[in-house]
Amino acid sequence: MKYIAPYGSPDPDAAYVDRDVPGAVVGSKIPAKFPNWTMREIVDVITKSGITPDDVLQLAAAIRSQKMNYFVPGGTANALTITMAPVPVSYTELIGVPIRLKISTANTGAMTLNVNGLGNKAITGKAAAALASGDAAVGDIVAVMYDGTQFQVTGVVASGVAANYILAGRPAQAAPFFTANGVGGGASYVSNVRSTSTDLALTDSSFLDAGTSLTGGVLTIGPKDAGIWSLSTTLGLNTAQASWTSKVHLTKNGSTIFGFAQANIYGTSDTGIICASASVRLASGDTVRAEMLQNFGSTQTSSAQGRFSGSRIGV
Repeated sequence: MKYIAPYGSPDPDAAYVDRDVPGAVVGSKIPAKFPNWTMREIVDVITKSGITPDDVLQLAAAIRSQKMNYFVPGGTANALTITMAPVPVSYTELIGVPIRLKISTANTGAMTLNVNGLGNKAITGKAAAALASGDAAVGDIVAVMYDGTQFQVTGVVASGVAANYILAGRPAQAAPFFTANGVGGGASYVSNVRSTSTDLALTDSSFLDAGTSLTGGVLTIGPKDAGIWSLSTTLGLNTAQASWTSKVHLTKNGSTIFGFAQANIYGTSDTGIICASASVRLASGDTVRAEMLQNFGSTQTSSAQGRFSGSRIGV
């Protein structure tokens, strides 16, 4: 709001003075702009904060609410749009301004924000990285701030619960984990060929990223589930043999991270006979397999007692 000097003053920054009868000082005359502009400025803040001007102390309530910077965006899941009032002339006006966005549709990849048609600006997380699929879930309130180039995420409140992201970093939620058990012993193990145990099916899991999956015995890691994992597998064969040797492997991207050999297995029940475990750092896109190598001289099938499990133990 522009300062309004006393009526008739040649100095645009002149102060107002009281009438002083003994000193023969004439009090300042108040221009109409003074009360008009002052009241309209205050009323505008109150109304734009969603409050009906009809009481005292509403300016403080309006400022406290910060509703002028809260929006349910339009646009699409990955290309958000908002309309601010007062209207910003350029993005320069928004540098350092906190903006909160309530998400209606979960994102499926990198996101942008367009304010009042000024153009799309990237919404980025830690180290200016693009957001991954599912980083902004339905009901999340995503707080962003424009830094002169992009909108940086400064926090996310998931469905009204305590903030669980810092600069779109890793969620401070329960660690992701999974357990997969054999289903009927359906995987084929060709003699002297290292084969993936494809009959393993998820029985329990808590992945944080929609891109994380276990399909056909292959664990694929999504961005939010990356970190240090503790993995283990127990594999066996469905057919008893008098004597045989075998080896179980845990592999990352096709390379063995741990292999355990068991020789001279005897008996009529050889299900769940060999175990392997390892701790390994997994990045987004990495794959892990539980594999067996057997030397019967013929194709064998996996035991229904097979198991593959793991949990993230660090980031």
